[in-house]
Amino acid sequence: MLYYIYGLYLHKKEDYELARDAYGDALKLGLDSAELHYNMGLLFVDMKDYESARTHARTAYSMGAPFPGLQNKLKNAGEW
Repeated sequence: MLYYIYGLYLHKKEDYELARDAYGDALKLGLDSAELHYNMGLLFVDMKDYESARTHARTAYSMGAPFPGLQNKLKNAGEW
């Protein structure tokens, strides 16, 4: 959970590379939640890595993420 929270902080600070690494560490350590995948999707949209963003969006929504923001960002980018 600590790496996920650190990733959120880094994402807000726009340190995208380190945020990606922190989120990845959270996944490697077993945190597999809709919220993590949702925020990873948002990060990848900000990094313009739309393929990864779609992958994490699909995972987040299949796990029950209720927020439409990620899908809307991908739609606005023509990537959904």
